[in-house]
Amino acid sequence: MNIVFQNLLSNAVRYMPDKGKVTISIEKKEPWVLVQVSDTGYGIPENQKSQIFTRFFRAENIKNKEISGTGLGLYIAKSVIGQIGGKIWFKSIEGKGTTFFIKIPLEIKKIINNK
Repeated sequence: MNIVFQNLLSNAVRYMPDKGKVTISIEKKEPWVLVQVSDTGYGIPENQKSQIFTRFFRAENIKNKEISGTGLGLYIAKSVIGQIGGKIWFKSIEGKGTTFFIKIPLEIKKIINNK
């Protein structure tokens, strides 16, 4: 989970112009915890949203900004969240920002021990 949150937070900061804003919220909604990481960054182009969780993918609007990255972070995040029975998704508007949502079961230990 550390890797997931580190990735989402570093992406939010990295893919944002100066004076942008990152907002984090955590809400308990039995039997889940809902985490939101929002930024006022570059956003994800509409025609590339379906690729965001694939390996080595980096959106075209970021490549020309010389921001380093491997394109593995969100792929790994989705895999980790899926392994604990959670879900990750996003909403994004290019030029306005992105919000990632993570739904995590409250009983993670039980899920991990049953596998």
